[in-house]
Formats: sequence, structure tokens, C-alpha cells
Amino acid sequence: MKTEILLGALLVAIAGLGTGTYVWPLKQMRRYTFDHCWMVGMFTMLVILPWTVTFIGCPDVPGALAKIDAKVILLGNFFSTCFGLAVLLFGVCVVRIGVALAGPILSGTSIVVGMMLPLLVRPPGFDAPPLFSLPGLAVLLGLACIIVGVALVARAGFAKERSLKPNQPGASNTKGTESFLVGLILAILAGILSTGISFTFVYTQEAVTAAMKGAGAGDTV
Repeated sequence: MKTEILLGALLVAIAGLGTGTYVWPLKQMRRYTFDHCWMVGMFTMLVILPWTVTFIGCPDVPGALAKIDAKVILLGNFFSTCFGLAVLLFGVCVVRIGVALAGPILSGTSIVVGMMLPLLVRPPGFDAPPLFSLPGLAVLLGLACIIVGVALVARAGFAKERSLKPNQPGASNTKGTESFLVGLILAILAGILSTGISFTFVYTQEAVTAAMKGAGAGDTV
């Protein structure tokens, strides 16, 4: 168990490094824009790689999918679509308010919603402590800290926009503040929708995994 925890922590650290640095190559591009890179990257991540792994790992994908209850398929696709919309919105937020602000706001919102909903609406087989037990209260305290962090990041964003003085003396910077407010709302919405990928695993993974294994997929895949 300790090995699995350490491996999981290592993967999270690597993912964090990737999340923090993935925008850097965009600054090196001269011929293509953010939209070009985002389209290719997301299509690769959301379509090409998942289906490639699926067809390589399972000998009979159509047969496995046919055995899964239609409600599970619809629920899984609904949550996955929410995640796809979140990815698109995050791209818009990066352009409007920058990755330094969009990233923490989206991630914080996603963690809070993603942790709270399964605790309140427990799916079958979901193993978690009661909400008002000692471990549950510890989770709530952590989520409260994250909410405070998101609020501070949002406040910093508004302060940054107000500090960017217009060229005309005496003019207000209302336009910049309004632009950040739109970006903030989109980042929060993206954070809520991005929990779809977690809910896909929580509410549909068991049935899909069982069907894939029944069709010949190995445990690792």
C-alpha cells in the first residue's frame, strides 16, 4: 500500500509540473496561435490517446460496450462532455486572464466540487468517511482553505486589473475589471465542469471496467 501511495504521489507531482509548464512552449511559437496548439493538444488527449489505449488493451471493444447498461454509457458521456467543455473554457480563460490566475481558480473550484458532491451523494461502493466524522471534518477544513485560496487569487486578479492604469489621465479601468470578471466566471464554470472526469470514474468506472475485463482486457489496462 505504501508503494502505491508513493507512486501515486509521484505521478501527481509529475502532473503538477506538467500543468505548471505546459503553456511555456506556446510563448516560443511564432507561426501558430494558441488556438492551433490547443485544438491539436486536446484532440490528441481526449480522442486519439484514450481510444488507442482502449482498442490495444481490449480485443473486443464493441462487444464490451454492448454489454454495458445504456444509462451508464449516457451518464459517462454526459460527465465526459462536461470535462470537454471545461477544457475549452480553460483555454479561453488562459487567453483572457492568463494561466497564473486561471489555473488556481479552476483547480480550486474543481477540487471543492469534486470532493463535496460524492460525499453528499454517495454512489454505490463509494468508500468514504461520514461527512461529520473526524476525517470528514478534516476534509471540510482542507476544502475551506482551498476556497479561501481561490478567493485570494480572485482578489489579486481584480487588484492587478485596477493597477493597470489607462493611458488617458483620469480615465477608469472599468473595462479591464469587467474583462477579468468574465474570465473569473468562466474559470469557475470550467472548474465545476472539469469535475466531470472524476464523476465519470466514480459513477461509471466499475461497470465499464467489468465489461472490458469480460471482453479480454487485462488488469493493467
